[in-house]
Amino acid sequence: MTVGSILIYVALIGYIGYRRVQGQPVKASRQLFVLPVMLVVIGFVDVTHGSTKSIAITLTVIGAAAAFGLGLLRGRADKLSERNGSPFMQWGKVSLLLFAGNIAVKLVLDLIGLAAGSTGSAVGKSLLLTFGLTLLGEAIVIWSRTQGATGTANAPQARSGRGNDGVRDAPRDSRTWLRRCRRVAPRPPSGTPSTASRSPSPPARPRRIVTPRRSQ
Repeated sequence: MTVGSILIYVALIGYIGYRRVQGQPVKASRQLFVLPVMLVVIGFVDVTHGSTKSIAITLTVIGAAAAFGLGLLRGRADKLSERNGSPFMQWGKVSLLLFAGNIAVKLVLDLIGLAAGSTGSAVGKSLLLTFGLTLLGEAIVIWSRTQGATGTANAPQARSGRGNDGVRDAPRDSRTWLRRCRRVAPRPPSGTPSTASRSPSPPARPRRIVTPRRSQ
């Protein structure tokens, strides 16, 4: 990897970071995953191209795992709102700190690699792979958060009116259903005393059974 390629990648990272700070809408899942997947594929090709020392491979794996984990955390810290009917994603202070931590981890691992005998070209190969993985982890969390919000907003609500066949739909709350049944219960016609207002009838007297006497 040449110095010019590294500068192009750094400019790309700065541009994407600037767009995230300004905020951007999340209109489709493809918009979230296309760029991270492309960067991961290109970065993986760069890393696997040519001979690489074992220490460089170890540091690349450690950096990739750290970048993916920090991307997951950043996805949880990103601000999500709704604008024009679609989710809107924006980086806040915590997201910026996590992104800065990602860059710091990458620099520390690169310095360890240079101290262990790796060249600058070998160290720069993992730059694109690391950045793609951190964006991929963030995209996974953002996708899950926006899908959950959309499913909750679009969930069918229980109807409390009458259906197409004229039958009243039963609400989910049993207490509300009992109150409705009491309201729609038939009332006795006017002039007819209710059961509660009627006086209790006296108990019936037992009948005496008279047996005829026998003649002696």
